[in-house]
Amino acid sequence: MGLGLGLGLGLGLGLLFPGLLAIWLVLAKDNDSLARWHLKRLPALIIIFAALILTYIDLPLGSIYLNLGGVFIFGFCCWLLALLDSKERVKSVISALIIAAIIFISKSGLLWSIELLSHISIAIAIILAVLLAAAGGSYPSAMATAGLGVELAGFVWTFAAFGEMGLPFLDLFCLITAGAWLSLALITYFKKRRLTKAL
Repeated sequence: MGLGLGLGLGLGLGLLFPGLLAIWLVLAKDNDSLARWHLKRLPALIIIFAALILTYIDLPLGSIYLNLGGVFIFGFCCWLLALLDSKERVKSVISALIIAAIIFISKSGLLWSIELLSHISIAIAIILAVLLAAAGGSYPSAMATAGLGVELAGFVWTFAAFGEMGLPFLDLFCLITAGAWLSLALITYFKKRRLTKAL
């Protein structure tokens, strides 16, 4: 089963994330939240638009096509990984490998031949990927984990000649990152609320 069909559960929803992120960057009053990313507003916007544009470009390598958007996101997430401390880095790499395996197995339909069960397994895979990405405890870690996991699965998928990466993988990366960031924001909110009540 192709990812485009399987991720029809969320296809397009993840692609709202880059647009919303770009709007937030434009409207944000300061760049303090980008400090840990070692980025300023303009470079961050360029990265977002570069990822979107490059996703529509495939590089022919013999009988396969390598998506430049996937390569760009993978490279950016490797850079994010290098910014993390050693403990976060190890956790992120392990989580990314698990995410890659989960996505590849769900996408390939190895678990189920029944379409409904395949849809359910992909939904579960997305939820597990979100939890694994959020486990790092920081926004850069969550994005690095999601990007590395999704793109690793995409590279394996491409080189195994099952198909191309393109928009479905970008959508999945954005969906997992957004879910992980939302989880982290909720955790932070409830922690602050608990501290406020304790005081």
